[in-house]
Amino acid sequence: QGEKLFVAGLLDACPRCGFEPPPGVSREELAEHLGCCTDKKAHAAHAAAVAAAGERRAKKAEARDAQAEAQNLAVWQFLGGDDSQAWLLTDTQVKKQCEERGLATDGTKEEMLARMASHASGRKMLTDGEAGRAAAGGGGGGGGGGKISAAALPSNLHSMSLPQLRAVCAANGLTPRGDSTSDLIHQLEAAAYAGEEAVLLLEEPAGRGGGAGRSARGAAAKPKRKTPCDDGDDGDESDGWQPEESSSRRKRAAAGKSYKEESDDDDE
Repeated sequence: QGEKLFVAGLLDACPRCGFEPPPGVSREELAEHLGCCTDKKAHAAHAAAVAAAGERRAKKAEARDAQAEAQNLAVWQFLGGDDSQAWLLTDTQVKKQCEERGLATDGTKEEMLARMASHASGRKMLTDGEAGRAAAGGGGGGGGGGKISAAALPSNLHSMSLPQLRAVCAANGLTPRGDSTSDLIHQLEAAAYAGEEAVLLLEEPAGRGGGAGRSARGAAAKPKRKTPCDDGDDGDESDGWQPEESSSRRKRAAAGKSYKEESDDDDE
């Protein structure tokens, strides 16, 4: 198959010896090269080089996977390392956590997470007694209808895929119910906020007189600000602000003189 691809120009190097022809070579020249490519030593050397390159690529991929696994575990531990957040772990890390707890490692990631949640509930019952039994009876045992911590819900709950939501349910000791993301989101939120009263905020529509009524009541309650010239008689429509007379004008009025007469006296 590789030789056919080489003749068709779909491979850059000869699959036998690794020869790389220059650009623009015809198919006839490529076929002629294959006919003359019979050097066994060159074939062995090229095969060894291909195998070594494959090993280097495999080691690099293994190193990248190991680094990703270590980062995944570090993030989970940084967030507290709680079993309710174990859905963040990869399949490999979940398997290692089950091994450390002496749990079975067969089955899917969801099944292993359910074992970890059940194990954590049983351990809580042994350490906390009746209080732990009551708490474990709510969320553990895979019953699927208990209460879980609201802090255990992911912030991107509504954007998660169905397998991710099933893993979240399993990590919190819930048996997933439903075949859609909306069903699992509703189940998780119901378990997280079970027993809490919903707060309903009601606002009176302005179109039904609510806003106008509030405005009228506010205006009625607000005291009227008295103007400087207000004499207290609300029925007098002539009430208003009047400018204050100057001292010279008051003097003229007391002497019975007009402004013109006073000016004539000044001229004399």
